[in-house]
Amino acid sequence: MQSTSAWSNAIRFNTLECDAPTGVIVGDFTTTSAKITWTAPEGATRFIVNYGVSGHTQGTGTSDTVNGASYTLTGLEADRAYDVYVQTICADGVVSDWSTAAEFTTQSEHGGIDDVNAANVNLYPNPASSTVTLTGIEGVAMITVVDMNGHENGKWTVNDGTLTIDVSQMSQGAYFVRIVGEQVNAIRKLIIR
Repeated sequence: MQSTSAWSNAIRFNTLECDAPTGVIVGDFTTTSAKITWTAPEGATRFIVNYGVSGHTQGTGTSDTVNGASYTLTGLEADRAYDVYVQTICADGVVSDWSTAAEFTTQSEHGGIDDVNAANVNLYPNPASSTVTLTGIEGVAMITVVDMNGHENGKWTVNDGTLTIDVSQMSQGAYFVRIVGEQVNAIRKLIIR
């Protein structure tokens, strides 16, 4: 026969909610660097940025702990595709899930992106409600529309030209249009009403 003791006194505790960053975008590309920005969960100030060659698994690339909602990656290889993820540090030993991957390609050392002024890429009308048109795209480029939570809302390929996108089924709000290709690497903000 087994005997048991009396119950201990109750201890109250709360679980800590730890939200992942959203809206991770990459800009200010060079041959060896890129600036990462994101939307921080309310009150969050510390983050882990994890990056590596495109296709790497979250947490297996290079990781840096940063304060604030932006970080410049350095020491990258020219003309290389990368994935980057961001994680919120909510308390010692408590971190969020990883953000959605942000994909980018560094500039080439041999022309291409360095030779093109991204200001030539135009997005209109903006704000938009039914369609939006991108012009000034040179070479083959991948166009991706991403919402403020980092969720992809569409992807298109363009070869030297113009692209018209139907945005009538997208929710109202702010989006980022990424234009990445042989001769251009740009991000444009899009407002849908």
